[in-house]
Amino acid sequence: MQLPDDRLVAPLETLIQAHADRSESYRRAQQDTGSVELKSLFESHAARSDEFRAEWAAVLARQGEHVPTESSLTGIFQQAWMEFKAGLSGNDRETLLDSCLKLETSVLNTYQQVLDDWPEEAASWRPAIEAQAQEIRRAHDCIQALKSATHTTNS
Repeated sequence: MQLPDDRLVAPLETLIQAHADRSESYRRAQQDTGSVELKSLFESHAARSDEFRAEWAAVLARQGEHVPTESSLTGIFQQAWMEFKAGLSGNDRETLLDSCLKLETSVLNTYQQVLDDWPEEAASWRPAIEAQAQEIRRAHDCIQALKSATHTTNS
């Protein structure tokens, strides 16, 4: 499917970078936890972001557009912050989940901004973006529930 408008390239590049950041952050978090449960969850979230990123990259590539391949500057800072906090906390579960929750919130905000700015002329693309945003919302809610359960257990 062709993009109907060049104005759609920048928002899709933004989603690609958000998923590059999310994938890399979850892979780092996976290394920082000893929990088999969290390792599996983090790998699942990273893999899903890789799939979303590949979907949008294929769209841009078919258009002959540049496809971002690296994390954004924001993502690099997020990953560094996660590593710093993990170092200070000894990789405790609650701190790690807190960092992941902030990551999910950031990706959700990116989706909301893309949807808010999405042109009416490209309405046929909106359901795909909304479906991905819903999946990110479910991941956010899962991380929130795990964090809440961990906080309750530690209190």
